[in-house]
Amino acid sequence: MEKVIYYYKRERAAQLDKLISEPLFEQIMTYLIGNQEQEPILRQLKTAIPTTENLELYLEQMISHGIIQRKNRRYYLSIPIFSQEKRLKIPASTQIFLDESMKKTSSQEPFFGEILWSLFFDDDTDYFFGIKTAETSTTFVKRVEEGNEKLRFIALHLEDTFPLSLADYFSLLTKRAALPDTFKPLERLIGDVDIDYFITQALKVIRSSKRATSRQLKRNIFQEALLVTNDLEKTSDTTFSLTSPILENDNLSEVDEINTLKKLLSPLWEGIEDNNERVFYKKQLYSQLFHYYFPNTDVLHYFAY
Repeated sequence: MEKVIYYYKRERAAQLDKLISEPLFEQIMTYLIGNQEQEPILRQLKTAIPTTENLELYLEQMISHGIIQRKNRRYYLSIPIFSQEKRLKIPASTQIFLDESMKKTSSQEPFFGEILWSLFFDDDTDYFFGIKTAETSTTFVKRVEEGNEKLRFIALHLEDTFPLSLADYFSLLTKRAALPDTFKPLERLIGDVDIDYFITQALKVIRSSKRATSRQLKRNIFQEALLVTNDLEKTSDTTFSLTSPILENDNLSEVDEINTLKKLLSPLWEGIEDNNERVFYKKQLYSQLFHYYFPNTDVLHYFAY
């Protein structure tokens, strides 16, 4: 069974999340996707979508956000709907250079989550599109980041999963979203603790774990939290070791190497003029690389100062 997943720029989430979560959205989009050739008018929409809600008002909201348009009293989609069958491939020469870059770095997770992510996605491109996908289809990889200027928690994983990471936990708390059962062990330890306070205490644990010859801190809920999320592991009765990489500066790669990567990657999508299509293919390529370099990994997580 096919469904449509919608993607839009993160900065638009506050405006669009609530609109898209309404049942009317799915009903209207399903009808328009399946009846574009008929160029439906309002009367046809009202017949096909019986509702006690104000359908006309909801349609106006969708128009104002550029999701649909009305022309000559007829309604049309304004956003593209792609199929996952359409794919780009990374040339062999580019793949070889990426392989070498990944091998050279001592911190593969931060390199993948910082350098490659920025080369793919750090721009001001606005986008809004849908993707037809089967229930069992692989989804894209998303990057979740939470923290402050002292410490940031970063996690990369498939977008329809909720791994037990600090980045995802605090992201859900920020959104006041319901916590999946995965997070119950962490919730029992720290509850809805303020992230700035948590970071202050977590930094003490991190610094202590890095001082191998120093006296270890007495175990506390913040240390337990890092153990639960597998950012820390017990190495003996009295010592603990940090398992998650820490990015202490941005020097993950030489400037020349980054420039070369940019020259190799940019041509893969710079000829695609449509913003939506370009972002669609970039998300595909990045997810392909995630599965290629971390085939047996569900989530990458690391810290950054």
